[in-house]
Amino acid sequence: MQLENEYCAWSATFIRENATWFAIIIHKNHQNKGIGRFLMQKILSENAHVSAWILPSETHLKSDGTVYKSPLEFYRKLGFNVDTNVTLEHKDLVFHKITFGI
Repeated sequence: MQLENEYCAWSATFIRENATWFAIIIHKNHQNKGIGRFLMQKILSENAHVSAWILPSETHLKSDGTVYKSPLEFYRKLGFNVDTNVTLEHKDLVFHKITFGI
């Protein structure tokens, strides 16, 4: 997605283990402007069931030293379910699986 002649966000869907998964990344200067909701609504309009991994905690520092803001509440407001029993661990991070329509 482009705003003011610069890329500010991207989204993708892909098949993993016979299920549709998605990823969304939004540049920090363009967060909290409705872009994530717009991209997610587009994904949901094209897919009845989707999943993703999210980092549910806000204890991780990003490379610039700022605290990572978890998108957990954003996805809950959109109707996603969070499965705290299905996790993915990488180094000191623990991701939870979120699903919609399943």
